[in-house]
Formats: sequence, structure tokens, C-alpha cells
Amino acid sequence: MLKRLPGFFFALCAVAFLTLYTKTRNLPQPPIYRTPTNPRSSVLELLSTNFSELTSQISDSAIERSNGSCAEVNNIVFVKTHKTGSTTLASIIERFGYLRNLSFVLNPHSHILTSQLFHRKMAIKSPPPLDFKDGDAVTFNILTSHARYSRKEISQVIRPGAKYITIIRDPVANLESSFGYFQLAEKLGLTIYRRPFNMFLRRLDEFSQQTFFRRPYIRNGQMYDLGLNAKQQTNISYVLLKIEEFSKEFNLVLIQEYYDESLILLKNLLCWDFDDILYIPKGVRSKRLRYNYDKSFDQNIRQWSLADSILYDYFNKTLWRKIHALGDQFYRDLEIFRRKQKEVFRTCVDVGVIDTSDRREEKFVLVANASHFCQLLRLEDTHYWKILGQRQMIAALRRMNFTLNFK
Repeated sequence: MLKRLPGFFFALCAVAFLTLYTKTRNLPQPPIYRTPTNPRSSVLELLSTNFSELTSQISDSAIERSNGSCAEVNNIVFVKTHKTGSTTLASIIERFGYLRNLSFVLNPHSHILTSQLFHRKMAIKSPPPLDFKDGDAVTFNILTSHARYSRKEISQVIRPGAKYITIIRDPVANLESSFGYFQLAEKLGLTIYRRPFNMFLRRLDEFSQQTFFRRPYIRNGQMYDLGLNAKQQTNISYVLLKIEEFSKEFNLVLIQEYYDESLILLKNLLCWDFDDILYIPKGVRSKRLRYNYDKSFDQNIRQWSLADSILYDYFNKTLWRKIHALGDQFYRDLEIFRRKQKEVFRTCVDVGVIDTSDRREEKFVLVANASHFCQLLRLEDTHYWKILGQRQMIAALRRMNFTLNFK
């Protein structure tokens, strides 16, 4: 558990808050509406309108569930992997935590916590928990930001009884997605070729020896996020041992190809409502960064990223064993959820309108005068990082009896 002197702790929070606020106060706000809103409205102002009403409804719902067969889970570790649909899942969990005043481990300077293995000392820089009191061990409810997995270190800063989850994807699709989203064709000088991804696949050994940003994600990138370095990834005995450990340490490994099915299992695990797992997809890659390639490379990719392939095959089978064990009720729940998802798109999304301000992504746009819940669904994890961080920092400064006057 983390402990430190209150004076140092709060002084650090104050500095972090001022850094974050200075950095983010002039950033453009998310394009939530198709029609423009007041340009001076902040994300916090936008979300504060119906917050009390929403949290009241949530509290009533949670009480009903706790009187049943399970209690709503509020302590969660989500190990965020790259190019697996993890940004959408992070925003689902962050929305849940935001509406329940839960506390997150955050980097005050970036929505990415770290590109290194997580260490408990990284939480020292986080805005403190909302319910922190002098002398308390510093522990949080939720971790969703990018950080490579270390169970021993993460467990020191997350409250007891947390559920651990992650999400993985077929290694072939994961590599193509990484190649496109990280714009490796440009970085590696492959744009001169008619089929850049094909050329990349022919020269995998060559590129794996080079040094460039995101290189760990061209081979066994998901195992890398789960804590294994390059040498460990090629030791298959060690890989199998780690997968056995993961099967005990993770309460659920979601599968990107079966996103909705995975979310139903998540709902059951965390004792959440259907509304808690509704989503508007995030990080949808631009069509210009999607690559056709010779499918005869598929087996080569699976052999190239063998650790990821073994990981995926194991937990894909595990997912379906869980589903089959639930029987017909699972499919009834899945049908209800998909109806609700269709309603989200009918009432929230301006179909046919796409925001392409980020050249890597195609973002959904909300209808004019979208509901507060639609606005929450649309927010990305970068927006939640900002509002959650500000909330925790403001709470810390108030405990120090600071008077804040924002203009």
C-alpha cells in the first residue's frame, strides 16, 4: 500500500492539477453535437446538467441489484491492450466510474499512464482518491489507462476484491490494425509500394531488427501489454506458464471478435445493468488506413506472433465455455442488449455523418440536442481522463481549503 506525508501528497496534487488545467483548458472540446454548442462550455459544464438525476437513478438500481443475487462491483482493473477495441471498453468503465464518483489511477499529464511495466510508485503522481483521508493508505477503485501488466504492483494501489479484466484480438487482425493505425507504411518507407502491408509482411524479420516507435506491437504486441518482453515471448514454455497464470489472475478476458458476447459476460461478472455496457464505438480506424493483403500470409503471421496466437486460442475457447455454461439465458440477454444498442444508434447517432478531424479515425457524431446519456456514451477515454482527473484534483485542493476561481 502507498503511504506518504499529507503535506507532500497534497502539494504534489496541487502542482499536478495546475499542470493539467493549464494544459487542457484551451483544448477544443469534443465534437458532441452536429450543430455547434456554446464554445465556452467545458466538458465538465456539459456533463453537470443532469448529473444528480442520473446518479440518483443509478443508486436506486444498484440497491435493487444488491438485494438480489449479486452486488455491483466498483473495484476494477482493466489491462488495456493496443488495437483490440480497448478504447471503447475503457470508456464504458470510465463512464460507470464517473457516474458513481469512483477514483481512478491517472497520469496528470496524459491519458496514457505509462508505456512501461506498471509500478506502484506511478500512482504517487495520480490525483488522490476522492475519499482520501490523512493517514489512509492510498488506494483507488479503478485502473483503465494504458500500462503494461504487473499483478504484484497493480494490486498494491487498487482496493481489495477488484475484478481483473483485459481484451485480446486475433493476432492477424491485430497486426494489420497496428500497421494501419500507427501509420507504419509511412514510418517504414513503404508507401512507394502498391500493397504496403504485403511488403511489410515479406520483410518482418528485417523490420523487427529496427528501432522505431511502436515496434513492440509488430510481434506479440498483446503479450507485450500483458507484461512479457521480447525474449520471454519466444520461450514457449514460459508463455504457456504465463497463460496458466493469467487464467487464474484475470476474472475475464474479452475477445474483440465477439465484442457484444464478451460484454454480456462482463455485465454478469460485475453485476451491472444493460445500460452500463452500452457504447458508441471509439477509435474506429479510417478506411484509408485499412489494408488489403494476401491472405496466404495469415498462417505466417500466426507463427510470427506465436505467443499471441496461443494466448488468443486459449482465451477464445475459455470465452465460449463460459457462454455455453450459461445456456439459453445468455442468448436472451444478448438479444436484449443488441436491441438496446440499436436504440442507442437510433436516438443518439447522426447516421451518415462522420467526424474525420483525426486523420486516423472515423468518429460518430451525435444528433442535435442529444440526451445527456448520449453525450456520456460519445465521450472518449481522453475526455474522461480529463474530467476524472479534474474532479479528483479539485477534491484534493478543497481538502486543503484552497479557493478556486476559474474564469
